[in-house]
Amino acid sequence: MNELLERHNHRHRLALGITIVWLAAVVMAFWWFSARFIVPFSETLVHFDGDILPPQMNSSSLNRVTIVTVIDPDCPCSGFAEGHWDELINRYPNVAFARATESNEWRGLHERVASSPAVAIWSSDGLLRYFGPFSGGAFCGSGDDYVAMALDAMASDENFKWINQDAVGCFCQRNG
Repeated sequence: MNELLERHNHRHRLALGITIVWLAAVVMAFWWFSARFIVPFSETLVHFDGDILPPQMNSSSLNRVTIVTVIDPDCPCSGFAEGHWDELINRYPNVAFARATESNEWRGLHERVASSPAVAIWSSDGLLRYFGPFSGGAFCGSGDDYVAMALDAMASDENFKWINQDAVGCFCQRNG
């Protein structure tokens, strides 16, 4: 009888141990998946100064409206910008999209922009029409979609120009 009780206690302890390990694993997995999307955020005031960009571009790629973005992969705010960027590409198929990097024709923009994420839009005739954040709100894609507003205004032949502006949101300071 004593041996039967001991076996029962051993199974009970084993089941309890397995349950505790499983519960700890579930809690850790939940924490890890949730923490991936939590980014440090403080309201950062950024001034997008269009004077750092040429008012007109003479580039072979500017035969149509061109949007160039500066998105730093190391910036925690970039995760929001990436999704918004993909949405814009799908929504505006007749627009040229480019990323400014250290090694492409948009290197000058990449080097001069002081905050990321940022967007510059040139009209098909090469005039700078927009420079600033993707959108208003705490993070990219929330609030008013400034890029879509600019593209829609340009498509309806409005003489749209929105260059120097202040923005509050999720931005990373760069060495621009």
